[in-house]
Amino acid sequence: MATTLFDTKQYPPSPLTKSYHQRWTVEELYKTIKQTLSLEAFPAQNLAGIQQEVNACITVVALGRLMAKDCEKLVNGADRLTKRGGLLANQKNVIQAVYDGFEEMILDFSKSCANFVNTAMAGVVDCWQ
Repeated sequence: MATTLFDTKQYPPSPLTKSYHQRWTVEELYKTIKQTLSLEAFPAQNLAGIQQEVNACITVVALGRLMAKDCEKLVNGADRLTKRGGLLANQKNVIQAVYDGFEEMILDFSKSCANFVNTAMAGVVDCWQ
C-alpha cells in the first residue's frame, strides 16, 4: 500500500491497514456484483430505483454466501469448516444459482405466506362459528 502520509506518529500504519482491508472487501463485493450478476448499467432512471437494484444484488450475494457455507457444512460436516480441511463451495456458482432462482423463490415464499394466512384465517373463522 502506498501513501503520502509519512508521519507515523500522526498516521500510524495500523488504522491505514485496517482501512485498506475494509475497502478491499467492498471492492470485492462490487466485483462480484459486476461479474456474477452482470450489473454494469442500471435500468432504473432515478436514485431510489438504483438503490433498490444495488440492494437486491447485495441481498443475492449475501444469500449465496450463506448457502455456500451451508453446502460446505453438509458436505464436510459442521466440525470441518476451515479452509484447510474439506471442500469449499464455489461461491460465484452458488450466487449465480441464487440469482437465477431468486424470483421463483420469492414468488414461492409469497404463495407459502398467503397459504399460511388463509389457513390461519380459516382456523379463526372456525373458532367463531
